[in-house]
Amino acid sequence: MKISIAMATYNGAPYIREQLDSIASQGRLPDELVVCDDGSSDETLSIVEQFSREIPFAVHIYRNESRLGYVRNFQRAIGLCTGDIIFLSDQDDVWFPEKLQRVEVWFHMHPQSLLFMNDAEIVLADGTRTGLTKLEQTRALGLSDDYFVMGCCMAVRSSVLPLFMPFLDNSLSHDGWISQVAVCLGAKKIFPLVLQYYRRHGTNVSVSISSSIRKLGWLDLFIDLRGKDSLPSCLERIQRLDLFESRLRQLGPKVLLPLGFGAALATGFDNIAMESSALRARVNVLSQARWRRFWPATLLFMRGQYRFFSGWKSYVKDLLRA
Repeated sequence: MKISIAMATYNGAPYIREQLDSIASQGRLPDELVVCDDGSSDETLSIVEQFSREIPFAVHIYRNESRLGYVRNFQRAIGLCTGDIIFLSDQDDVWFPEKLQRVEVWFHMHPQSLLFMNDAEIVLADGTRTGLTKLEQTRALGLSDDYFVMGCCMAVRSSVLPLFMPFLDNSLSHDGWISQVAVCLGAKKIFPLVLQYYRRHGTNVSVSISSSIRKLGWLDLFIDLRGKDSLPSCLERIQRLDLFESRLRQLGPKVLLPLGFGAALATGFDNIAMESSALRARVNVLSQARWRRFWPATLLFMRGQYRFFSGWKSYVKDLLRA
């Protein structure tokens, strides 16, 4: 099984060497590292080039002619990988030496899973440990594991990339999209094992509440949701779901059936139908005046359809929203 690592870089000089060294220290080395740089103006590329001369595996370095943004930059890096398993890597974390080996074993043990995620401990810019992990923070907010989304913790089977790529648009992060597709197919597997440090240094692209360096609780999520208008995001999700359904109908049988993933195909269509129904019902709720929302929102809640959002917290928010 060939392992590729896709790394998207941009002005990562302060931390990238530590991440590269952690990749070089893996018990199971990768077969290739693909680095796509999005126009760094610091020493990022020279650090990567120096690293490439010191290690025994291939390092392929690409410089974008124009800025792509981090979503499209990751898409390019992933598309240039040739491995059977593709790990996504940020430029500022630190992987534990056993990460690649353990995840490779997981792929062998669970042949029907397409996406694997490990947990990560949150650390400060200088590497100081917080004792908090991303998965624990997600669960502390009262969210299901489906909401655990971290690109740097992801590894995906390259054989199913036609279903993920190209990414639909820039309204959703690359890892958010990959996670949504895998959840829809019932093929996302999470192991609550910490296999890396996730560095928070103030300039991270991710602003997810679950990345907080303090212990979270359900009230934090409620406060975070309170100031956000859910209607635009629901409409965007409906559009993405419709586009993905079209892609799944066109490519799903060609991609999944020859690999023996027929169950994932059937699960995908079932989940699309259920989520689409919940989204359209919630749009109906949100489109009404507040005094008229109680019964349709309550019916939505009693049917269990708020599970596609943030559960009872979204229900209460919909009732109180002006």
